[in-house]
Amino acid sequence: MFSQGIPNEYQTRVNSAVNFILQNLTEELSLRQLAEVAGYSPFHFQKIFKQVTGESPKQYVIRARVETAAHALIMHTHRTVTDIALENGFSSSATFARAFKNYFGVSAEEFRANPRRENAKRYQKIPAITKGNPTAAEIESCLASLNIRVQKISARRCVFINARLNDQVSIENSFRRVAQIAETHDLIAENSRFAGAIYLHSGIYRSMIGIDSGSAVPKRFNVLEIPAAKYAVLDLDAGFAEGLEKLQIFVDFWLPESGYRLADIVGYEILAESPLDKPYSQIKKEIYIKIEPAL
Repeated sequence: MFSQGIPNEYQTRVNSAVNFILQNLTEELSLRQLAEVAGYSPFHFQKIFKQVTGESPKQYVIRARVETAAHALIMHTHRTVTDIALENGFSSSATFARAFKNYFGVSAEEFRANPRRENAKRYQKIPAITKGNPTAAEIESCLASLNIRVQKISARRCVFINARLNDQVSIENSFRRVAQIAETHDLIAENSRFAGAIYLHSGIYRSMIGIDSGSAVPKRFNVLEIPAAKYAVLDLDAGFAEGLEKLQIFVDFWLPESGYRLADIVGYEILAESPLDKPYSQIKKEIYIKIEPAL
């Protein structure tokens, strides 16, 4: 997501604008408003934003909206195309249809009709899943290894730093930075855990550490709340590519028979060990996928 060799101050301020965009996709997002979030003049902000991300703010907003909508189209098949378009900041179905066709080369309806794995190659900023259809034995073995259970959890408040998804160095560096922030500002609680938020559609991983719900966090730091809800919880000890394949089997084979459907396009993970002491890719994780009744 972010270019290498950019001053930390630029990345931090642009990061704030990116977070604001992702959290307000349904709103009108003017250049002046985004510049104020980053603390720059509109002219200076536009120049630095492109230097950091490789895109203009307008291009980034449009891409974020289209990619988020694409992910929702195939994950939330019970939602209409129009509903998904409107909830992702498009003013009308026609505006969405043009933007979607320009970006993906097919209509939203054609996109939704394609096999899920084919669509993943179009919008996910990660290596494509290349395996064919799994056998019945492979499915059974995978689901057994995931140890899937359904749990309700209370809200968990975290501070976070954005990293590039599927980039272990970026993720480990961001964990070190967020740990330093939490430590130096006395935000770490006795039960604090390292966690991550996974945005497959935008190629973003948010490296997080839990903090007390009542902690006062300086405004310049980013805060995310893992919402209180019902989740499917999965055990995962695989690398990223293999883990993604297992999650695909969960969605394709466990979910349709469970009576549930996906309630969000963002996934979360809780790390069993500290990424400050062990490589991120070698740490076992509990994956939390928000679900709701299918009917």
